[in-house]
Amino acid sequence: MTTTFNELLGEQLLEHNESNSESNQISTNELNGKNVGLYFAAYSCRACRNFTPKLSIFFKGHNSAMEEQLDIVFISSDDDQAAFDEYFKEMPWKALSFSDRDRSKTLREKFNVEDIPTLVILTSTCQVESWDGVGLIRDAYGRATRQWCKGKHLFLSLKAREGAYVWYGIICHQCYMSPMIGSRHGCIDENCYVDLCEICLSKTKHEHPLVEYLVPKRQYSFEPL
Repeated sequence: MTTTFNELLGEQLLEHNESNSESNQISTNELNGKNVGLYFAAYSCRACRNFTPKLSIFFKGHNSAMEEQLDIVFISSDDDQAAFDEYFKEMPWKALSFSDRDRSKTLREKFNVEDIPTLVILTSTCQVESWDGVGLIRDAYGRATRQWCKGKHLFLSLKAREGAYVWYGIICHQCYMSPMIGSRHGCIDENCYVDLCEICLSKTKHEHPLVEYLVPKRQYSFEPL
């Protein structure tokens, strides 16, 4: 049975009024026919506080073109109502009410949310379009928007060669190969989440050093070459 947004999020959501000074309850039916991003975040999370302004700029900048096709719903991981209220003031999209804590917990479990911020993109039929909306927003503002609004995948899927390691859940942030196959190279900066495949590594200049990940369960020698 196909899940609806009403079943997933309940019958009502919160949205700012025109003056942005207060929040009003609206019908979840306003999401019908749209692709929806579930934004899991918290006011107390520094990484969330750094990413939310980027997401807000992205959302406002593309809102006129995508408002009938893509929307975002904030799912709070805050500990109290005051933190939720303060954080939601910064957001130009909708939110699940803070009082609906059981539903927030259920959604985090349903979508395997272990770290925040997390942005899960759903199709209009509540199927997962992207698990890594945060990474893709950081690296592919315009392209991500156009593809999601059309209900199309952003990812490139390839068949693994014999013996090649498959990095399930990891995408190349340049060519969008998903899952990544073969060599994986990641940024050493703790605030940068870029992963590149071997081909894109040779064609991409990155502002920070990149290192190759060791393949799990493969034996390596650490003796000097």
